[in-house]
Order: sequence, then C-alpha cells, then structure tokens
Amino acid sequence: MCRSVADAALLLSVIAGPDPRDEATLYQPGVLPDYMKALDPNALKGKRLGVPRTFLRGSEPIREAFDASLDVFRSLGAEIVDPAEFPCAEEMQQSQAETVVLKTDFKVDVTKYISELLEVPTGVKNLADLIEFNKTHADLELIPPYHDDQSRWVYVR
Repeated sequence: MCRSVADAALLLSVIAGPDPRDEATLYQPGVLPDYMKALDPNALKGKRLGVPRTFLRGSEPIREAFDASLDVFRSLGAEIVDPAEFPCAEEMQQSQAETVVLKTDFKVDVTKYISELLEVPTGVKNLADLIEFNKTHADLELIPPYHDDQSRWVYVR
C-alpha cells in the first residue's frame, strides 16, 4: 500500500477523520493530527516505550523481528522498558470481552454493509442469506483450513 513511512503518513492524513458510514469514526475529535509531523527523526529522543511481553504472541521469526525493531527505537533515542507488564495482564488475557465485542460488531457491520448494497448478483440480502449462500456453495466459500465453518457469523455467547 505504501513505499515508505512518509507515504503511510500521507495516506493516513487523507483517509483519517469521520466517515458517515462508520459509527466508530463519527466521534473523533474535530481537529485531526498532522501525521506528517510524526516523521521528525528526533521524535523518539527521550521517549519511554514499554514492552508488555505477556501479550506478545507469534513464531520465533516474528519475535526476532519485533526485538530488532526495539533496537531501531533505541538507536533513535527511545528508552525501552522491557518488560513493562500490566498489573492485570493475566485477567485481560483470560477475559473474552474483547472477542465478544469484536465478533458482535463484525456481525452488525456486515449486516449493515449487505443491507446498503445497491446490487447483489447472489441475491444475498441479510446475514441469514449469507449463511445460507455459504452452505449452498460450501465448495467455493468454505474452503478448509481457512473457512471450514461459519462460526464467525453464527457465534453467540
């Protein structure tokens, strides 16, 4: 999507802000930050960055890349506090609240998205139609190992 951090900052400056079709963005502050100012090469000097290792997941190559990025931050003047654990980290990991909210919002947003489509060649008009379409066309839509069930649509806690 971008060739550089500068491109990413410029892109973010263009796409940031309220979107009338996205409730999550409607309550953003009226004045948006200038993301281009974050390109200051001295921006990390004197800053403290904490690393909550309890929350880090992933394979060894991912952890190695993450740790290498900490060295870059250090070289740019940041103080790295490692580890910097949250006092309630275990409770946060065990809680399913974030997952419930994420899955609920996802279903609500997909339902809204489908309802606002102007033309749908498949005839899908709502979430129930989508589930049925996936069942009917499982050989194309529910391909293992990535999408071998529809729990993301029908999950209810």
